[in-house]
Amino acid sequence: MSMHEIESEKVRMFRYVISRFSLLGPQQLMEAKEKIKERTMEICRLDPSEFQELFEDLQKENNWDDISAMAYFETSVMFE
Repeated sequence: MSMHEIESEKVRMFRYVISRFSLLGPQQLMEAKEKIKERTMEICRLDPSEFQELFEDLQKENNWDDISAMAYFETSVMFE
């Protein structure tokens, strides 16, 4: 797979995850965020405050809402 194809696939999955999370209700969204947080902290060896800082930085720097930041974390581990 070429780098262009990989990048296209990453963008496609990011959009898919955003659309999937957008369909969740408030409670389901909160549960999904907690699962993403736990998995990311385990994989990246972050503590809760480091995760929160990174989450908020992604939102600020990219002008993202919670769903977009969650989608980033969800898709970032797919291609590693």
